[in-house]
Amino acid sequence: MKRTDALLGRDRSQCIKELHEVDHVHVVIIGGGIHGAVMARQLSGQGITVALFEKGDYASGTSSRSSKMAHGGLRYLEMFDFEQVFEGIKAREELFEQLPNLVHPYPFLIPVNHGDYWFRSKLKVGLFLYDMMVKHRERRHSWITRKKLSFTGFSSDREDLMGCFQYYDGLLNDARLVIENILAARLQGALCLNYMPVQHLQFHDDNRAELHAVDALTGNDYSLTADCVVNCAGPFVNQFLDEEISQPDIRFSRGTHLLFSVPWNDPALFLPMEGDSRYYFVWPHETGTMVGTTEREVTAPSKDPQPSQSEVHEILLRLSVDLPDSGLDRHSLHYAFAGERTLPIREEEENTGTISRKHIWHRYKNVFSLYGGKLTTSEWTIEEGARLVLNHLGKETYTKDALRLPGGLVRENVRLRIQKEGAEAGLSDGYVHQLINRYGEEAQQILDAAQELDQQLLSDREVDYSITVEQAVHIEDILRRRTALEFYPTHGLDTIPLLKEKLGHFFPDRDVDGEEQAYKDRICALHETFQTD
Repeated sequence: MKRTDALLGRDRSQCIKELHEVDHVHVVIIGGGIHGAVMARQLSGQGITVALFEKGDYASGTSSRSSKMAHGGLRYLEMFDFEQVFEGIKAREELFEQLPNLVHPYPFLIPVNHGDYWFRSKLKVGLFLYDMMVKHRERRHSWITRKKLSFTGFSSDREDLMGCFQYYDGLLNDARLVIENILAARLQGALCLNYMPVQHLQFHDDNRAELHAVDALTGNDYSLTADCVVNCAGPFVNQFLDEEISQPDIRFSRGTHLLFSVPWNDPALFLPMEGDSRYYFVWPHETGTMVGTTEREVTAPSKDPQPSQSEVHEILLRLSVDLPDSGLDRHSLHYAFAGERTLPIREEEENTGTISRKHIWHRYKNVFSLYGGKLTTSEWTIEEGARLVLNHLGKETYTKDALRLPGGLVRENVRLRIQKEGAEAGLSDGYVHQLINRYGEEAQQILDAAQELDQQLLSDREVDYSITVEQAVHIEDILRRRTALEFYPTHGLDTIPLLKEKLGHFFPDRDVDGEEQAYKDRICALHETFQTD
């Protein structure tokens, strides 16, 4: 993959200029989440001209509100959904190998109650199947007897337990994975624009589709034609299809996650929750500990789903029962977020917790719409869709695209050089480590012009990079999806003066004071949900 310095000078304003010069492309993609981003990368890698339009910021919907795991879907074994499990494990293993700075393996524990031999036997069979796709022996499951337990909440004193199974899944940076795919697509020639909602879609007699979009920042209208459209709008997938068109039935599920400032240094936990096939996780996060998720059905998707007090209380109550001495309580709770998933329905099902996450590709004329899908298996899901699109375009062959992203593999000699240069620039080891995790070898670009900050959280060069290369245009874009500083206990508030200065320079007409107030108001409203009912 070419270095992203090839994108310097092609910030969002330059992309708008390029849009003025484009009348027709092979494919327009609607949606800049993980599936739209991967589709743009895969198709542009096949020599297809691509334009991607996202109504908000990249990854601002479901794709940055996930559990931030690369997992095979162990709980699907309980539903006998072996296909999804095997696909998930193989996709997860590929991510481990190809994107180690964004996705890495981590041990998980599943406790087994004393005398529950049926559950233990069922799990053992399931984990054996899980192991069949694992390449490295050290990541295969094991059984830890009660006498050998020495983890938070699960020690040898737990006489109610028979022991715990340990297995491996993965942790990932979901928003960065989306951004990296967008960058890779742009390096291959794709025209990608955020804050560009598609307003209207119509069809011509010559089988072309015409799309009308509006720049949310300026109000300017744009239109272009395409041979086909790929609809990856997530929960809003039906927005671009007429109601009389036969569509898959869908339901929506909202999940909330909580972040605590207490570090989690033990294996992650996979714990049962009240309800059929419901579980929640406790696992490490760069800001401390993450716990989730809830499973609430919602009647319609929302643009910016927020955690409810009842969901926060549900998780806190569960933690007080399962891990009473962990310190994971209302006092250490500092952040929460909610996301919504689209669940395609194949048959009558009452509980969203038991609905398969298996995706559906639906075609109407020259529009290919994606229903459902998982972040972990996005590569496989999009490969299937890309083949459908290429077949429609008359391209007979599909060349499997190796997953190479600008911030992918980090060679050890490059890592050592970046660490050395970071120390010479006066940056803390922790900040340089974060840079490498966020940007891979592209962290070199940040260091080339980085200036020391007292907070050691953000350099002005990183802000420049977010704006000029990654198309960030708002305070939230940078703090929530480019750097994840919003997730920290301070929510990145101490960096806002720097952000206002930079955004004001690149966007002179911007109301940066209003943005600052809106950001602070949202954080305050979030903290109100932490209060008791």
